[in-house]
Amino acid sequence: MDRGTNANDMLNGKTIPVKLGIIGVRNRSQEEISNNQSIEECLEKEEKFFLNNYPNIAAKNGMPFLRVQLNKVSYLWHI
Repeated sequence: MDRGTNANDMLNGKTIPVKLGIIGVRNRSQEEISNNQSIEECLEKEEKFFLNNYPNIAAKNGMPFLRVQLNKVSYLWHI
C-alpha cells in the first residue's frame, strides 16, 4: 500500500466480505531483504505498523495471528 492508504474497511471485511475474514500482513520489503534484516525485526515492524495505523484491529492482523488462524483451519479440515 502507498503511504496514506486507509485499509480499515478492507481489513474489517466491509469492502469484500469473506466467510473466514481478512487478515492483513506486512511483507518484508526488497530493501529489508537486501539489508539482511531478520524476520524477527520485520515482525516487530509489522506489529508497530498495525498498532500505529489500525490500533483497534491490530491484534487480529499480522503474520503471528495468520499462523494461528491457519493452524485452526487446517486442524478442522483434518477432523
